[in-house]
Amino acid sequence: GVRRLRFVPRASIPVEAACVVANGIRETLRELFGETCELVIGDPAALDAKAWSLLARDALLFLTRGRQTDILLVLPHRDARRLVLRAFGEGDTPVTPPLPDRACSALELLALERIAERCAAAFDPLCAERRACSRAVGAHDVPACAGYFDLRVHAPVALTLGIGIVRDLPDPG
Repeated sequence: GVRRLRFVPRASIPVEAACVVANGIRETLRELFGETCELVIGDPAALDAKAWSLLARDALLFLTRGRQTDILLVLPHRDARRLVLRAFGEGDTPVTPPLPDRACSALELLALERIAERCAAAFDPLCAERRACSRAVGAHDVPACAGYFDLRVHAPVALTLGIGIVRDLPDPG
């Protein structure tokens, strides 16, 4: 069969840079969990404001300012709980109440901020130079991201981390 022709905006995220970021985050998670991590990188995509608001609505956001662009680590709440439970050595077994319904405690949020700060070291290929430490922000505190790709971790715990690019990257020429 023949598919219908469809034009979609492309993200300005170089795939090679996205792969370097993914490898850096994989190594950070390997150190954190003490075991090998398996992950799959999603295709970089251009976003409009509506798509960004859907992604950011139910997620924790951690902003890293950079010279070329700012980067947001997007961590859905359900995956934040899995990540922090695994980091605390409690496994990823749901507790009562179920993961999506239970808010993170202050201690868990602090641990997630520290994990996000360690992951931010992998953002250098995209932001060219980090200007400040990663910090938690609300969706209303940052503009909509122009580009996005996700990292789907399959082992040792299933979760998704999103990487949002606030400003389009310059054309490398």
